[in-house]
Amino acid sequence: IRTMIEGVKAVAFDIDGTLIPYGEPEVSASALAAIEQARSRGVIIIISSGRVFGTMHPDIGERVRPDYYVTVNGGCINRGDGNILQCYPMSDSQRDWLIDFALDNDYPFAFKFPNHYETYNRHEDFCKAYCRGGISRTNIGSSDEKRDYHLDHGNPLDGIIMHEALLDLDALKRQREDLTFYRVMNSGYEMYPASVNKGKSLKWLMAYLGLRIEECLAIGDSDNDIDMLRAAGVGVAMGNSTPAALQAADYVTDDITHDGIWKALARFGVIE
Repeated sequence: IRTMIEGVKAVAFDIDGTLIPYGEPEVSASALAAIEQARSRGVIIIISSGRVFGTMHPDIGERVRPDYYVTVNGGCINRGDGNILQCYPMSDSQRDWLIDFALDNDYPFAFKFPNHYETYNRHEDFCKAYCRGGISRTNIGSSDEKRDYHLDHGNPLDGIIMHEALLDLDALKRQREDLTFYRVMNSGYEMYPASVNKGKSLKWLMAYLGLRIEECLAIGDSDNDIDMLRAAGVGVAMGNSTPAALQAADYVTDDITHDGIWKALARFGVIE
């Protein structure tokens, strides 16, 4: 287990299952208090999420007030006001393969763009399955007929299919080694460039800020947090984390409903 260097300069938090219980609208009270104390001590607050900037829970912007965001699983890096610092779109080949994969199997399917979702198949079914936790239909456009949104707005960052049955992710990976596939919400799958992840984008952001990645503490709970947990000076997994996230972490704190954030920040001297 790595040991924290003296002085944490930044803390990166996942949202769903880390700051906010799944299905709930607000950050837990003890987590919010811990963040406020950390901020008062000069610590940079970073949100690192699979969500696009425009679909963050309102409570994140209103009360957490992050300094920076790593969004779309590392596909985009935003300032606190949403302005984009860096983006990593998928290639034409990756985009077209995902469209064909979704259409061949008739899956409800959408792309994530930097601040927007756009469906390319079965818009209504996608919205019914996906809209929860602060994500509403107002965030999701429909290009089901022409499927040409990317022509005017640039390539997407991420693709999502909604499909409850289990897919053979190993077989998909063999088809496209340049894509990451993972299960989300027990009812869908996300797919994005394998060259992109939260850890790489967190490293980029820390360098942009003139800080070392070792000066960042990261906290998450899901498989898409693994690269971030490994990249940071110390990676902390919530007690409610997936088995893979637990294994990747340097330290396991309590779960989200038992003050896990507060306990982790206190453990590493970020707060008292």
